[in-house]
Amino acid sequence: MRGIVITIFTAFVTIAGQSQELSTADLISLTSLTPQKFEQAINKKGYQKADMTDRGDAVVHVFNPRQKNAEEVKIKRYAEKYQQGEEQFLVYATSSLSENNTIREKLRKEGFFCPVDSLLYNGKEILFQKKNMVVAAACLVSPADTIYSFRFQYRNLPAPARVNFADDLLQFTSHQHLVTTFGAANVTKDQYYFSDNEINACTVLFPNTSRQAIFIWNDEMNLSDLGSIVIGGSVRGGGTENEMLQVSENAWRLRNGIRANMKLKELLELNGKDFTIYGKESDYFMKADEATEKGDIDFKEIAVIMGCLNCSSTYLLNKEKLSAEDALDSNLSMHVLMLILYPPDNNTKTDEKTK
Repeated sequence: MRGIVITIFTAFVTIAGQSQELSTADLISLTSLTPQKFEQAINKKGYQKADMTDRGDAVVHVFNPRQKNAEEVKIKRYAEKYQQGEEQFLVYATSSLSENNTIREKLRKEGFFCPVDSLLYNGKEILFQKKNMVVAAACLVSPADTIYSFRFQYRNLPAPARVNFADDLLQFTSHQHLVTTFGAANVTKDQYYFSDNEINACTVLFPNTSRQAIFIWNDEMNLSDLGSIVIGGSVRGGGTENEMLQVSENAWRLRNGIRANMKLKELLELNGKDFTIYGKESDYFMKADEATEKGDIDFKEIAVIMGCLNCSSTYLLNKEKLSAEDALDSNLSMHVLMLILYPPDNNTKTDEKTK
């Protein structure tokens, strides 16, 4: 999605149009319209269709202001309606700093959450978020001009009653989406400590309850762009007033049946074959090996961290890897301590954060 912003600027930075401004209310209203109704509505605002093109998987409808005279081409504006699968969004761009400031100020007054006040340049986005709408604001400076862009997009969020499995939580890609769906009282901002030296902004859903889930954000400033979800285990948070405690029995389970506190025997039965677990000679101690010959569980998409009640003196763990079946045959009391879920298209996860 971020790449689309740069593409937009590159393709349209030279487009000039008349000075028809679209208000913040106009843009919010236009965002939800189908392309056909959008064209009818934006025509009434003084825009005409200039092009329809494909950009990757998206179909883009481009609209420019109708030009009237030479005096009215000083400000550059355009609007684009995107269709990408079932999703659609609207991009509005202007070269007017005053118009940019007016839109940003109006968004704040309308209750949109934004973590920063200053402009970001060269395609970097800041997000304005309210309920199920996200507005991504960006700015690109070039020798020819400065263009300010706003991408308006609605997200279809599920009703809480339809969120039954841990996998369902992957639909929520920002802190604001969680607040909208589950209520502010059930959602807390915090910091997650992977180690003393590695801290990441996070959101805690249902803190200190059996439904606790930790959302780790790639975009820490905007609390968006989901990196992973942590279920179960002894979680370390940075909050003082809202200190996160270990939840003895986490109620979330995956659609495939995996849950926190599941016994090793049950996990083996669920996988349908043996798998390996990292030992003390590995940096990923007690983590199920993602390179294990594939059974019914894909350990690459789900990081499974094991716990053990009687492993302190066993020799089996004194190597890089051990067989889960060998651990079971040796009566090691292993269980699933923690689950880390990754979005299907997340290519940024690293083993460093599953140690």
